[in-house]
Amino acid sequence: MSITAAEILLDELRHARTSRGMNQDEFGRFISYSGTPVSAVETATRPPTSEYVAAVDKALKTGGIFARLLERLTALDMAPVWLREWITFEEQAKALRATMPDDTIVGHTDYQVRSQTVSSASEIATLQKTWEAVLRDALPRRPSLDLIKEAAKTWT
Repeated sequence: MSITAAEILLDELRHARTSRGMNQDEFGRFISYSGTPVSAVETATRPPTSEYVAAVDKALKTGGIFARLLERLTALDMAPVWLREWITFEEQAKALRATMPDDTIVGHTDYQVRSQTVSSASEIATLQKTWEAVLRDALPRRPSLDLIKEAAKTWT
């Protein structure tokens, strides 16, 4: 069973409260909130906002650790749960093609609905050419995420 990045943050927020011997209402007052949002955040019925974690950081004098955790861990959880394991595989992948023990070269393409393994020389060449074009035009991961976040601001 794997834990999400968001669950790590919620566990740490809960630990910050319980290690001080406070119930949710007491902690809510301590951070200038009520117990209701504390409960909602800790039970994951409402995600922690930057304002909420800033209030926790201020009250606990943490130097902003929860705000930094929220920003960094949220980025990890951007992908759907079912896709996260495959992202790890993809990050570790060296190529989209492989040479099999019998010297056959195969390639793998993955689409939203299905995937396909190709082995003809022309399909392998097309796959390689397409992959090189993507690599040439793609931004690295962090600038891509920044660009997507910037574009998303205009969607609402």
